[in-house]
Amino acid sequence: MVVSILLPYSSLAQQARILSVSSLNIPSGDYSGITRIEGTDRYAIVSDKADGFFMVRIPISLSGEVGKIVRSRLLNGLIFENGITPPAGKWSINKAEEIEKGKMELKGDSAVCNQWTSNRDCEGIAYKPSTKSFFISGESDQLILEYDSIGAITGRHLEIPSLFSRSNIHSNYGFEALCYNAKTDCFYTTTENQLPVDGPIIGIGSMQGARLRIQSFSAKNLIPKDCYAYITDIPTATSSARQYAFGVSELCALPSGDLLVLEREFWVGNSLSVLGSFVNNKLYRVLLENAKDISNYDSISTLDRSMFLSKKLLLSWETTLSKGDIANYEGMCLGPMLGDGRQTLLLINDSQHAYKGVLGEYLMIVALPKNIK
Repeated sequence: MVVSILLPYSSLAQQARILSVSSLNIPSGDYSGITRIEGTDRYAIVSDKADGFFMVRIPISLSGEVGKIVRSRLLNGLIFENGITPPAGKWSINKAEEIEKGKMELKGDSAVCNQWTSNRDCEGIAYKPSTKSFFISGESDQLILEYDSIGAITGRHLEIPSLFSRSNIHSNYGFEALCYNAKTDCFYTTTENQLPVDGPIIGIGSMQGARLRIQSFSAKNLIPKDCYAYITDIPTATSSARQYAFGVSELCALPSGDLLVLEREFWVGNSLSVLGSFVNNKLYRVLLENAKDISNYDSISTLDRSMFLSKKLLLSWETTLSKGDIANYEGMCLGPMLGDGRQTLLLINDSQHAYKGVLGEYLMIVALPKNIK
């Protein structure tokens, strides 16, 4: 897979750089979020067609090279782990006795386990080190629930403001992103596109960016904290599409307390124009220090631009069907530090179960500039 970096060569020293793009080497799926288990080569990945998460080992060398990926699947308390890529069918559990056996071995008789299939539309995942638990955002239910280390729902959840409730979002443009910041001890999320109270869906032919609300939550008591206004770039697509998505697909927290924001525009053409299908991606850094809280604003549709978070472009790239590299990146998290002091960033894409044999599961490794920690 070849990825084009849409930056002049002279700016690369100050920008993020794509180090590699390789096959994720796992069965085809709808992977939409990734988070690292601190200090290890283990990562938890969510699918928007399932409830719970997969565990994947991704060894990365100090040069940014990816080693052999070893998978584990956590499903209803039963763990599969080996170094051989299993057929997709083996990633399912059909025998009730196997589920019960796994529960007994891992958590005991009182284990509470989840159903594998789900209508939550899981999109984002964040790991909280102090509790060794995971929080997963659902775009359909607009909830952010806590899961324990083997994928069982704990009953704890973030207290979502009513403004973000399921009835108050544009359909299929809810919670796409989620991350946890250890320095601020906060979770952060945002909707993919703007809320109805802030205006209509921003997309094909729009002459302005989407006005979004990045909401923070205390990780200690799970209640809402500050909310920040963020505006995306203007969409580039001008013609109708068979499939289209626009907005923020992921957030990632930096150790400094700042955020990385991934803006994504996915356009699939009709009939013959399908060959022009593309995904435009832009990675921005935003500073939260001195950011203005807009929690009390009923609408930000006319909010002054000075109230929005400032952002700096770190990297932009395009994948296209015509070049054979089209990939819709939806998951993003920090990886290990490289030997030269640069922080790595991992991204995974949603292939829609390897749609028509064209899409595939990919892992992208990005090196951030040395001044970004």
